[in-house]
Amino acid sequence: MKISLAILLASWKKEIREALRDKRALFLTLIVPLVFYPAMLGLTGWMQHDQIQKESSKPLKIGVWNQSDSIVFPEAEGVDWVTVDSLEQRDRFSFFVHVEEKSYNHFPIEIYYRDTAQGDFARNRVQKVLSDIEKKLIKKRLTEKGLDQGFIEPLSVQWHNQATVRESAGSRWGGVGAYFIVFLAFTGCLSVAIDTGAGEKERGTLEALLATPAELSSIVLGKLVHVILMGVLSVLATMIGMGTLIALGTSISGVGNIELDSRLILSSLSLVLSVIGFFASALLSLSLRAKTIKEAHMRGSLMLLFVALILMYSTLPGVEYSNSLVWVPVLNVALALRAAVEGSLTLMQWVLTMSVTLTLTLGWLLWTSRLIRHRTEAAFLKD
Repeated sequence: MKISLAILLASWKKEIREALRDKRALFLTLIVPLVFYPAMLGLTGWMQHDQIQKESSKPLKIGVWNQSDSIVFPEAEGVDWVTVDSLEQRDRFSFFVHVEEKSYNHFPIEIYYRDTAQGDFARNRVQKVLSDIEKKLIKKRLTEKGLDQGFIEPLSVQWHNQATVRESAGSRWGGVGAYFIVFLAFTGCLSVAIDTGAGEKERGTLEALLATPAELSSIVLGKLVHVILMGVLSVLATMIGMGTLIALGTSISGVGNIELDSRLILSSLSLVLSVIGFFASALLSLSLRAKTIKEAHMRGSLMLLFVALILMYSTLPGVEYSNSLVWVPVLNVALALRAAVEGSLTLMQWVLTMSVTLTLTLGWLLWTSRLIRHRTEAAFLKD
């Protein structure tokens, strides 16, 4: 496939001029705001409730260093109390309880946990167990002894958060942030791809290109560059806005700022660029195959629904980026972005995510190239 850089740049400049002249907001039809968004919110609520129920009954392994014979942790369904003999072993567990007996009336308890979405579920379950133990101790003491402050409040609990600010914020809000970034990457490319493909075909401006000696592949590649850059600008504006809100929120609340290291920045930017390239190539291919703008909007709306449903999964609490999810298009990028913010994204996961996304992008481009070579009229003419 022969590519001319001069024709590519000329094609891109033409798209820029037309985009600047057209001030209309070509976005979505009425049926999407009226039906799709309410359905999406309802489905998200149901999926979150179902995931919370699963996390609440998930098997929980808790390390315990119990220095008192008076405190007995009851057996509970789904909870495995593992007894250890030193505090140094707490790193083996995501949740660790240390019970110390200072006197008959007082049992200090130190709890070591990670302030993540999974840690919150475990914390609530352990709090219920400790509350039941405390009630039994109070009842027993009131029966056997007189009343004093030590009998009424036998437990002194101290919570120690071992998770970083970045890990906590990424676990709670990374999924939502990734959802909007990837979703806006799609919507940022959608209207531009429809206008530069099916829009120009319906207006008849693409037809004139067949009479020129310019390579059609260079022209289409110029259009693709235009769609990608518009998608990048859309996502970049969103990321700047979200970053500003996060910075203001952390400064007002007094929470520590998330450290933006070079690894986080580079991995996030590469993932965003890869998914923008995937969406741009897919949408431009669909737009060139459509005969009218209406048909292109219909195809784009169906793809929008599919993308949104996939991205919902990345917002659920407790969802981790496993090796099996690396092979799911779009979702893999969202979960990789979430893991990058948390600091848990591995090099292998990043490589596989980029490989899958770039391979699919190349597939779309080859399909478009084949369409141009063998069905030029279908790609550039209305009829």
